[in-house]
Amino acid sequence: MKVKLEDCEYYKPFEKDDIHIDGIAISTALPGSKAQIAKKLLAISIDPNFRTLAGNLIDIFLGNIYRNNVNQLLVRIRNQKAQIWLKFPLILETSLVLRSDVKKGSAIYKNQVMDIRGAKFEDDLAYLDFERGDQLIYFFRSEFCFGIYVNLAKEDDEGVISTDVARLHRIVDYNIVYESIRNNILFRKMVKEGWFPFISLIRFDKYVQLLEYYQDRRKNKQALMAIKLFYNREILDDMLARWELLDVINEKSVLIKTGIDQYLNHTVDGYVSSIKILITELEGIIRAKYASQYPNLSFSQILNQLETDSVTKVGGPDSLVLPLVFIRYLRTSIYSSFSHDVVPNSRHAYAHGVARIDQYNWTRALQVILSLDQLIALL
Repeated sequence: MKVKLEDCEYYKPFEKDDIHIDGIAISTALPGSKAQIAKKLLAISIDPNFRTLAGNLIDIFLGNIYRNNVNQLLVRIRNQKAQIWLKFPLILETSLVLRSDVKKGSAIYKNQVMDIRGAKFEDDLAYLDFERGDQLIYFFRSEFCFGIYVNLAKEDDEGVISTDVARLHRIVDYNIVYESIRNNILFRKMVKEGWFPFISLIRFDKYVQLLEYYQDRRKNKQALMAIKLFYNREILDDMLARWELLDVINEKSVLIKTGIDQYLNHTVDGYVSSIKILITELEGIIRAKYASQYPNLSFSQILNQLETDSVTKVGGPDSLVLPLVFIRYLRTSIYSSFSHDVVPNSRHAYAHGVARIDQYNWTRALQVILSLDQLIALL
């Protein structure tokens, strides 16, 4: 029978009495001045004050001898008594890309993970008992990045803790994605050329190759070509099979399959056909999703509704599917307007026949396919 974590012999904690921590100073305070105190915070090791924060907390609960030797730490404070674990269970609740059921005990691979939605400190042996009034500190390492979660508010339940810890794991485990978005110069350059942190690129570790290309185009030309070669018949057929599980896609599967087949011809004729079909079907799918519910909305208003609904569906704006950032990408890349002087690779340019022949290329065709995949994750 599953027991409380502190009662499990395998996970027996250290204990420390008389712990009175009410918050964390987030700014320097001089004697007599007001201090800024945080009751809750998330931090990762690239943050400028992370080393001080993590070091101080480790010193409090373990002593400074552990400063350079701790890769994970879990502390629950209840009634001023701290229970401290260096070994503890963790389950991350993920949304997966699946075409069939997964049985308990089956291996899950990174390319199946769509998002991290929740987290629990439990396994088949034990679980962390957390209730309102408790305080929690969680520290962990993922490859070369560390994360820390501090909740001293004494007002949150297990559901809040689950959401917060999942968010921290997303930020740490996929830090390269979130950092690239914060890098305005690089990110704007990518979007201007039609690229985005598509969830498919992230799942298959291809987004790293895309970033390498933009960091040094001449040196990393092969990185872009590797992305092209990866999205072959097998990968795209599997993608289409997942899409067809949705009714709104199943009705359009003949058109979408034709668009993918044309892309896989890897000829100019094929790219022309693929883009012409898929960039308009992308809009058609969005309209079909909302037509009956909001028949009088303009397409711009429909995008506003999609933005609101998608954030709710995926559990927040910083989901790995990046709902807010992706809707902005749709507006600025797929649906940007054109003029006689500036003709972007947009749906309007292709549909109105003003796109140049060199704009019908494999990169734009693949970008539209990956945009379809991203959209479907939000529907």
